Amino acid sequence: MDLEKLKLIISKHDVISFDVFDTLIKRNLGNNKDVFRLLECKVNKLLGTSKKIYDARIAAEANARKRCTYREVNIDEIYENFDDNYSENEKNLIKKMELEIELLVCTANQELQEIYNYCVSIEKPILIISDMYFSASDINKILEKNDYLHHKIVYSSCDERITKWEQGLLFKKVLEKERLLPSQVLHIGNDKNADFKKAKMQGLSAFLIDEGELFPTYYDEEGLFSQEIFTYNWINRFINNNMPIKENDIFKIGYEVFGPLLLGFTKWLAQQVEQKNLKKVFFFSRDGYILKKAFSLYCPNIDSKYFYISRKSVIRPILQYDKSFDDMVKHYKSWDKSFTLEYVLDRFCITVDDVVLDKFKLARQDRFNIDTLKIDQRVESLFDFIKEQIFSDSKAQAILIQSYFHQEQFYGNVGIIDMGAGCSIEFALKYYLKQENLDVNPFYFYLHSAIEENTTRNIFFDSGNKTKPYKVLLRFCYMFLEIFLTAPHGSVKGYQVIDNKVEPILADFEYIGDGKVDEKYYIQELQRGALSFFESSMNQFFDEDISTNIALQNFKNFAITPTLEDIKIWKDYRVILDELRPLFLSSKASSFEDSINSIKNSPWLSGAIIEKIKNRYLMKLIFKFYYLYKKYK
Repeated sequence: MDLEKLKLIISKHDVISFDVFDTLIKRNLGNNKDVFRLLECKVNKLLGTSKKIYDARIAAEANARKRCTYREVNIDEIYENFDDNYSENEKNLIKKMELEIELLVCTANQELQEIYNYCVSIEKPILIISDMYFSASDINKILEKNDYLHHKIVYSSCDERITKWEQGLLFKKVLEKERLLPSQVLHIGNDKNADFKKAKMQGLSAFLIDEGELFPTYYDEEGLFSQEIFTYNWINRFINNNMPIKENDIFKIGYEVFGPLLLGFTKWLAQQVEQKNLKKVFFFSRDGYILKKAFSLYCPNIDSKYFYISRKSVIRPILQYDKSFDDMVKHYKSWDKSFTLEYVLDRFCITVDDVVLDKFKLARQDRFNIDTLKIDQRVESLFDFIKEQIFSDSKAQAILIQSYFHQEQFYGNVGIIDMGAGCSIEFALKYYLKQENLDVNPFYFYLHSAIEENTTRNIFFDSGNKTKPYKVLLRFCYMFLEIFLTAPHGSVKGYQVIDNKVEPILADFEYIGDGKVDEKYYIQELQRGALSFFESSMNQFFDEDISTNIALQNFKNFAITPTLEDIKIWKDYRVILDELRPLFLSSKASSFEDSINSIKNSPWLSGAIIEKIKNRYLMKLIFKFYYLYKKYK
């Protein structure tokens, strides 16, 4: 919409009138009748019934219009024609809840709100003219809730008993009541017939607005169960209507893609915590950073803490019990295909001079894989040489971490929240968290490793089985979850005492903005967008069930079938493996085989493929075939 053009037209008129629904106000639902679907859900949930309220509400309005002698009916007349099988108390409850739902799902049209406020700023009198079964008083409640506060008066067709769509008679009546000439008034609305043609029929100037896209970029309901589609559509219409239009692209991805994921996880976690009657929950660093922020907003009465811990910080205190280098290596459940000796030393927080390394004919940049590392006599000899240093440090860290647990009141019946993956921290904790008064309930964002069955483990989505679609999904784009969950600080290396308080020792933050893109800024904007969606939507969907499928759907669509613009935005983003690597490896390959390998080894596999094929829909087919291959091979 050309807002500047519209402002120029407004400046040439004395009075401005606005339509309401789909003009000043948008509904966060697929269509107008979806209000009645939501009405049915909420009333039945409240009463513990399964009544067909949707059908009854549509029938009641149709009957009211047949029997009414006026051109427009009001809400009272609709409910007077409601199914006689409903009691008066039920009818009154349903009618009351209908307005409450309208107040819930109605939101300001951002572009039209700018136009409305412009009219206010240049002191143009504003009229509201609506064809609606709600009274002017009820429409005003909706407008005021959405910060439309400065209009002169609301005219509703159900009050006046005439409509805009019928020869523009409501326009004619408004002109008479306001003592205005048609040429003085500009009417703005979305309906080509009622707001444009019929306004012009009565001599008013008229401006027809563009309703815009029905759904945002990553909308695709494929793969959802039928009962999930209504809520998914509701979420995406909310995104379309409420996403701040002047924000940057990364913020918008956070809002549309990661916002529903954050909402779904938080609602799931809140339910789990309530069911287990937990009074304290600890969000483990660094993955729990943004999760903690959302949970604190959603459950302000639950004692929740951001807890500084890492694989390093829990493995370091238990190294003292290892009898061999092989035992030490086994503490980490995952190793990259190739890594440097420097990476190994860092994992175990070992400081070794180059002189010592040289003594064993080793260098920090020497590369290994997990098999060659275990059998390399030089490495084993090095660790035998420094093991007393390792054990001494381990014993000191064991005392400090225990003190940190007590300091932060990590005892009793507690919940721990982490990204999950291979559950490395959980496994390491078992070595020394054996207090009788400690009952740990782990809650994980996801698992991507096949780990042993554990009935106490609570998982938002489990991808441990290779035949599961989530497993395949993460193969294509797992790094985006790590990007989204990254806290703005380095990992915890261990603990120290400062001013009689145990404090974490933090490694330097990896993303220092020295690449082609500023990774820290990307993380910040992604999380800001997700949290913006969460804050604006959590009351909208407070009572709604948001399944894992719904929460993941936009993420899946973004990660598997990104747009070419997404590729451009994220191509140079670097992620931490054993070192900083771009999401896409270099595409300048000397052979077809090299080109295939560069794609296979890219952390964002689907993005690397689309960069080559330039087709989102073909990528969708590739993903489906890959899943079927994994499922039936």
